[in-house]
Amino acid sequence: MKKFLFVAALFCVALLSANSSAFAQKNLAFKGIEIDGQRTDVIQKLQAQKCTLNAEYHVMNCLQTMLKGSYTDIENCSISIVSYNERVWQMGVALPIVPTWNDVITQYDKFKSDFSIKYSLEPYPTEVSSTKGAIKWETYFVGPNGNVLLRVFDSGEAGFRLFIYYSSNSIPEEINKEELMRSITNNMNTIHEDI
Repeated sequence: MKKFLFVAALFCVALLSANSSAFAQKNLAFKGIEIDGQRTDVIQKLQAQKCTLNAEYHVMNCLQTMLKGSYTDIENCSISIVSYNERVWQMGVALPIVPTWNDVITQYDKFKSDFSIKYSLEPYPTEVSSTKGAIKWETYFVGPNGNVLLRVFDSGEAGFRLFIYYSSNSIPEEINKEELMRSITNNMNTIHEDI
C-alpha cells in the first residue's frame, strides 16, 4: 500500500510539474507569430497570411509598421507591429468600427472570454474615460511572458472600435509606455480610416 501511495504521489508531482512548465513556456503569439522576433521576419510571416504593408511611423525611438489584413474571422483590420532596434515587442490589431455600444461589447466579451481560456489568466478590468474620442473600457491579461490588452475606443459619431495589443515583457525601459501607447493607438486609428 505504501508503494502504491508513493507511486501515486510521484505521478501527481510529475503531472503538476509538466503543467506548470508548459504554462511558463507558452509564448505569447499574435496570429500564430511569437511576439519576440525580428521585425522583417514578422512582416514576412504576416504577408504570407495575406496582410499588406500600409505605412511606417517612427514613434519615440520605436518603429511602428502598419499592415492591413484579417484577424480571426474579421476582415479589413489594421495590424500594428512595434519594434525597437528591429526587435518586435508588441503587435496589435484595430478591428473595424462598429456602429453601437452593444456591437463592440459583444466583440469585447468574446475576446475576453477567449483570452481567459487560452492563457488561463484572470483579466484585470479598468474602466476609463467616457468622453467622445477616448478610451471607454480596457482589460489587461498579465502573464509571465507578456500581456494582452483589450481596449474599447469611442470613435465619436462613427461608432466604436476594439483594439487588441499583445506585448512581450521586453519593452525598453527608457520608453514612456503611456505616451507610446497613445501614439500607437492614434496611428492605428488614422490608418484604419484610410482603408
